[in-house]
Amino acid sequence: MIQRFGVMVVFAICMLWAGDSAGQPRESMGRDPAGQRREPAQPRDAEARAARDPAVRGRYLVQIMDCGGCHTPGALAGQPDSKRHLGGSDIGFAGPWGVVYPRNLTPDQETGLGKWTGEELVQAIRAGKGRDGRTLAPIMPWPAYAALTDRDVRAIVAYLRTIPAVKFVVPKDARPGETTTAPYLDVVKPK
Repeated sequence: MIQRFGVMVVFAICMLWAGDSAGQPRESMGRDPAGQRREPAQPRDAEARAARDPAVRGRYLVQIMDCGGCHTPGALAGQPDSKRHLGGSDIGFAGPWGVVYPRNLTPDQETGLGKWTGEELVQAIRAGKGRDGRTLAPIMPWPAYAALTDRDVRAIVAYLRTIPAVKFVVPKDARPGETTTAPYLDVVKPK
């Protein structure tokens, strides 16, 4: 059985490298029809669009920084609700800081960031400071985001201003020793 599986894997790899039925190299393998290595498929004007519109770059950064992995309802349970993208999480993180729930990042005026200034958002992203001056829980990787350039952090803010507002109140945080009725993930210190 294992030998047959190994033969099938080798056969599949050979077919990918051999090309299509007409004997042409597969473009998806990073080579053009002449067999020359090429750059990954990407719109030629993507960088130009990002330079013209900071929100385009902001969308890219929010995506690669995986903000939606924590700040989208259902994402922490493996079922992100795309209709409420970045609308906050109903599952929190518990650690020495208590239990915190990822906030609604949409421009909703009541439950999101709609009343935050651009500078307040920059301070939260790069310095881990909330509107009230408190330091954000370390589960928010702001120390890593401190390295963002001014251009990049402002692009993120620009993008967050363009997404649809989602009215969603995340569960209330709990200080150490307090209880919460909403679900959360335990973050344990490695031994």
